[in-house]
Amino acid sequence: MSKLWEKKKSKINKVVESFTVGDDNILDQDYFFKYDIIASSAHVSALERANIFTALETDLLKTELQNLKRKWLMGNVVIKITDEDCHTYIEKHLTLK
Repeated sequence: MSKLWEKKKSKINKVVESFTVGDDNILDQDYFFKYDIIASSAHVSALERANIFTALETDLLKTELQNLKRKWLMGNVVIKITDEDCHTYIEKHLTLK
């Protein structure tokens, strides 16, 4: 699966990627992940209020976000450099469900 911001024809230079990402993936995994789950859940609620998501879609997404949070709390989430950040990891997880 391609990255969230990747252009279709681009090839990512692994050296440049490693330099620009640094240890961000570790910080995202260890610290920011729980906050991105909270923000994603709030965003889902806002999209329902805007009549973009149905109540059923909202429930399904929020349930899956809670499942992902439990997985993270158990130490079963690994955000790799290739994942970009925790938000992209969460989005990929939700779209694959």
